[in-house]
Amino acid sequence: METARTGPFGVSPFRVSAYAAVVLLVGVIGWSESAQPQSTSSRTQTATPAASSDASNDALTALASSTGQDFSGITPLGASILGQAVVAYDKAAQQASSSAAGLAAVQSFGAEVTPPVDYKTYAASDIQTVSDTSKDRVISYRADLRTALAPLLENKDNELDLFAQYIDTKDQSYLDKLSAESQNYKLAIANTEKVVAPADAASYQASILTSMSQFSATLDALVNNASDPFASSALLRTYLSAQDDMVASFNSVGTYASQKML
Repeated sequence: METARTGPFGVSPFRVSAYAAVVLLVGVIGWSESAQPQSTSSRTQTATPAASSDASNDALTALASSTGQDFSGITPLGASILGQAVVAYDKAAQQASSSAAGLAAVQSFGAEVTPPVDYKTYAASDIQTVSDTSKDRVISYRADLRTALAPLLENKDNELDLFAQYIDTKDQSYLDKLSAESQNYKLAIANTEKVVAPADAASYQASILTSMSQFSATLDALVNNASDPFASSALLRTYLSAQDDMVASFNSVGTYASQKML
């Protein structure tokens, strides 16, 4: 007859492995006290974590109780991620009667988690336009965009380098620099919102605004969760995704302008 199980980690053989599972999560998503995050990474299809639920909160409480660990300093985002990892471990371990299955479930979860951030999205209808789409008008438009985006030239440091320096030193000044870079994106957004685009460039400008909004919000999230290894590690994937989106949007408007020059 199968042994009865009561709640997350209610069976003693799973208790130690449960804590090992969340330690594994940190390693899977790439954060450590001594290792710097890499500024480049291959992109894979990712899944975003659901909002924190009663189940994940219960699992987090059970984990803290069974391992004697203090998670009081974790951010709400980190608690959500950690709680979901614990739930994933517990479900797999109980179904397979194996802590190894639970560890594998956490590894899979950690390899995919990409926390969402809140940011403003723009549509072509949000952009002020003129009907003139001639070469001369596009040349003028390109100059207006360069002026609007000038605050980004103040960002001298790579964002991940700043974040890595904070991880290594815990020096708040690096987070302050990261916040300043995010503020420059907000200034560029405010400027770009005022740029009047040729009618056929509206979608490109909307894409630029959306990507800068996403990137700035991601930088803010990194700053706000910098001391939480679970949240900040997962946010590094969000950062890379936002960075790719921004590069793509800038390339698209550049291609548009180049084609108009022909």
